[in-house]
Formats: sequence, structure tokens, C-alpha cells
Amino acid sequence: MTCPIVLLRILLSLAVWHQDADLSREARSALYAPVVETICRVGRTPQEQAWLATQAYSETTLAKYVIEGRCADGPPGIRCDEGRATTEWQAHGHCTAAWTAPTLEERREAGAQCAIRTARHGLTVCGLLGSFGFQTGRPLCSGRWIERNAVPRVQLYKWILSKMQEGQTDD
Repeated sequence: MTCPIVLLRILLSLAVWHQDADLSREARSALYAPVVETICRVGRTPQEQAWLATQAYSETTLAKYVIEGRCADGPPGIRCDEGRATTEWQAHGHCTAAWTAPTLEERREAGAQCAIRTARHGLTVCGLLGSFGFQTGRPLCSGRWIERNAVPRVQLYKWILSKMQEGQTDD
């Protein structure tokens, strides 16, 4: 199977953002489709694709308001880092194109590209935990944030990657 089909199935199997609980599976499929297509385009390998899926889900639970580019419409306290982040990967100001590209699709792609560049660097410096830790804007390889946030992301990443590998052999 191709990346978008496999990855969409996987993301649909994850818990939905509580405010989107009323969306049908078909509506969620349509909502997630552009995110999945971006992940499959930007990720060079299944590992990078699984990483991008993990980061997007971990940051936003793929909430409709984020995917639609409406961060200001989110609940108080979680409006895309209170206006400091954008796209499903919660790109901050250093990811200029994620903020300034003319279309939502281009901003989404720029956010994914920025996130994966940072992840590659973190991976080189301190492994899989660092690929997530470096997303904080600091070179985190250990500490409280890593234990609370990166460790669960690594677990989700490994699960998503295993499901991707299983799905690609289900043809």
C-alpha cells in the first residue's frame, strides 16, 4: 500500500481530539488527508514519515481547528502555544515560511520541513529522544521535558512505524 493510505488508517485509529468527537470517520479522513499527504511528501523514509505523524499528533491531537489553520479558535491555554506556533507541527517563529507562505498547504509543508530538519539534527546529536527534544527550540537530550514528553512520543513513534511496516506488507 502507499504511504497516504497506510498512514491515514493509522491516524484514524488514534484517539480523536475531544472537541472533534462528533466527526464521522469519513469527515476525519477528509480532514486528515492533506496532513497525511504532506507527511508522505516531506518524509524521505518511513522513519521520517512516522516521526512527522507522531510529532503532529503529539502536538495537536490533529485537532480540526489546527488543521484548518484556525489556531486562535482553540480553547484558552492551548491556542497553538498562545499564538506562538503554527501548523500541526507547532512551528515557532524560526520557521519563517510556516508563517508567511501564501497558502495553508504551503505553510503546512514548510512547518513539516522545518520540524524534520530540526529532528534530523536532534537525532544526530542525541538519538531519537533528541529528535523530539530539539523541537522545543533548545538542544534537549535529557531532563524533565524529555521524560514527560519525548519518552511517550518515542513509544508512539515506534508503534506508528511498526503499523506502517505491517500495512505496507498487507497488499
